[in-house]
Amino acid sequence: LNAVAALWSTWIFGDRLHYLALLALIVERARDPQNPAPELAIVPAVSFLPAILFGPAAGALVDTWNTRRVLVASDFLRGSLVLILIPAAGWGGLPAAFAVVFLLFTANAFFLPARSAILPDLVSEADLVRANSLATLAGGAATILGSLLGGILVERVGWRWGFGIDGATYFVSVAFLAAIRPGQRVRGPRPA
Repeated sequence: LNAVAALWSTWIFGDRLHYLALLALIVERARDPQNPAPELAIVPAVSFLPAILFGPAAGALVDTWNTRRVLVASDFLRGSLVLILIPAAGWGGLPAAFAVVFLLFTANAFFLPARSAILPDLVSEADLVRANSLATLAGGAATILGSLLGGILVERVGWRWGFGIDGATYFVSVAFLAAIRPGQRVRGPRPA
């Protein structure tokens, strides 16, 4: 159960750090840094549009795939994309950064259903309720800690380090997921 809490904490801590680094990048690169509202308004579109476009199909596909492999592949891709954000923002400015964020959230459309589905593979059925509770608690703590430490980090060393550390959290997750051997649930037949 502690491993589940650590895994959930890593994912959520990195997400909070990423969000703060993205906000700092947008404020720095906005046409008017005193009023970055037009650029900030683009963030929900590039973040939620992939879920709307790809989420239903991604969820159905993930249900037929090996959940751990989906998580490993999506976290590796997400970590790589977060690190690509750093040079993309330098070379192509905010349009390039927003394109990478769109790709990141496209990978997220596959990650989220896999994350939801893997918990029963990691713990016994008897521990499932406790594991869900612990994952929720760890997620809440990681949100608070990630926001607090992320804000301090981004303020002191900048958004590049924020993205760099966020990228590292994805690769920590990849290593952890590659090392675990979840049990295989018997899944029902695929719907027609």
